[in-house]
Amino acid sequence: MKKAYKIGFIAAALALCFQPAAYAAEPLKSYMEIKDGRHLFIKTYEAAPDEDPSGLKEEPFELDGFSYSFLDMEKDEIISEEKRMETQTKTTESQNNDVSAILEQLPLSIDYDKDGFAGKLLLDSDSVSTEVKGYTTQTYTVRDSIMLRGVSNNDISLVPKTTVKNGVTLKLTGVDWSVGTSAPVDYDSVPMSYNGVASYSGSYTRKIPTGYVTTAEYRGEVINRTVDSVVYTVTYIGEKMPYTILGKGGNGGIPLLAVVWGVGLALLLGVAAYFLFYPNTIIYLKDGDATQRIGRERVKYDNPVVDLGKYDVTGKEVAIKIKQQTANKLFGRQVKTIADGGYSFKCLVDRQYSDFWYSVTVPERAEENEE
Repeated sequence: MKKAYKIGFIAAALALCFQPAAYAAEPLKSYMEIKDGRHLFIKTYEAAPDEDPSGLKEEPFELDGFSYSFLDMEKDEIISEEKRMETQTKTTESQNNDVSAILEQLPLSIDYDKDGFAGKLLLDSDSVSTEVKGYTTQTYTVRDSIMLRGVSNNDISLVPKTTVKNGVTLKLTGVDWSVGTSAPVDYDSVPMSYNGVASYSGSYTRKIPTGYVTTAEYRGEVINRTVDSVVYTVTYIGEKMPYTILGKGGNGGIPLLAVVWGVGLALLLGVAAYFLFYPNTIIYLKDGDATQRIGRERVKYDNPVVDLGKYDVTGKEVAIKIKQQTANKLFGRQVKTIADGGYSFKCLVDRQYSDFWYSVTVPERAEENEE
């Protein structure tokens, strides 16, 4: 059966070579595939990014008893990447130099998009620095007062003309006098001493920052992605071509059509028997790097189970090979392996177009192990 399949595939490939190409480039790969009961013929091409793929679509063609017509086209870009480290500086202004408040104004990351390179740059907190944007001059007034007690006369010349407060020299601006003590003279009250409050005033100037400028650096890896080429997968679907059998009647001979039907029925029964009864899974016992085949099993598609119950494998490692055709049909499904003592193990079939291998170690006692 395998030999017949290979001969058919080689014949199909040879027939393909004589099909006229609708596109200047030769296909990278051409192959037949049966998917969901449909006969598909698939070609892949590699083209330049700016090349028009419409010429890849071929007119219907005949191949190995099937008439193929265009079904769909898929596009897969082949991309190359160039990476480099990039640094950008960002500034922000604030009214004060409160570091925590300034950091809240700075984003943790910024987008970079220049010269074909793109990516995200992250804030380097160690690079943050704040400087004064500029200064303005502001004048401040300072006032003070001195209490005067027991002054002999309310003469301003007796009062100090200046005083110092917080390093600023203040000038006398006035005195508010009041009688301290008095004595009667000829029935009048005559002041003997005076009290007073001397007022002083002065000013000073000071440079005040008009604001602050904070500078921060952002660093990160940026990538330039370039489409080098495009791989197009063109799929054609095949329909079985009707055919006629021409021949002449013989003297009592068996009609050719009957022979063909008989041969076809025999092949159909053989294929059915092959798929129903022929083992598609091989059991090996592993001993280090060495393996020993101990049996063959038939795994069903509707309920894929490998039963090791009839083998002496308790406490041993077993390797299981599911043949390629069966693995293709079980792709994406789980195969259950069981053994004596309630042991159960599930394995996901995640490989196509080759034999699928997996191994299990049957424990001494029953354990449930699913994956």
